[in-house]
Amino acid sequence: MFRPLLSVLLLCTLAVFTTAEPVCDPETQYLLNGECCQLCKPGTSMVSEGECRNPVCKDCDEGDYMNKYNKEEKCKKQPYCDPNSNFEWPESTSKTEHHLCLCKRGFHCSSASCLTCVPHTECEPGHRATTIGDQNHDTVCEKCPDGTFSDEKSWNGTCKKKTTCPGAVAKDGNSESDDECGNFLFLFLIDCFDRVTSISFGNYLYNYMTLWVIHQF
Repeated sequence: MFRPLLSVLLLCTLAVFTTAEPVCDPETQYLLNGECCQLCKPGTSMVSEGECRNPVCKDCDEGDYMNKYNKEEKCKKQPYCDPNSNFEWPESTSKTEHHLCLCKRGFHCSSASCLTCVPHTECEPGHRATTIGDQNHDTVCEKCPDGTFSDEKSWNGTCKKKTTCPGAVAKDGNSESDDECGNFLFLFLIDCFDRVTSISFGNYLYNYMTLWVIHQF
């Protein structure tokens, strides 16, 4: 007597479990009234649920984005890149991705949160940039190695090799200036003139002193 009743109860229990809610794709679908409904794709928002599997979606407006499947009424706003804080807009923006404001060339983020951008350090003359500044890092400077020079102030400058003079060096440079080359023939004549002048003056002085000594006696 009890066996048929027990069998009916087991069948009812089985029926309840077999009519459980469907398993929806967590990325692209949502559950509504026991049915898996379609979400709007990235780059769009949902105007109306419409048919469960065919919602009414629209593209995000300019300056907005949506980076996931969704049923939101509005897309999200892209951040405002304030030029007064030394930001610039990315070269291209996508309606499916959240873009980051970039510092202008020659600037880097003032902090980890990058609320503003500050100028890179400028290397003084006689120095070069060993690490050139970028979006997140400042420029690092060091003195020019021997045989090189830098005559300008710059955040991305390098040291230039000094000129190799084919003849004589008219003026030695330093870490801030290049060597100056002279005309070899001209420098040779100047040197000869100095030597001749020095010798003639020496002879004149010797002769004068000799005559002065003789007249003293």
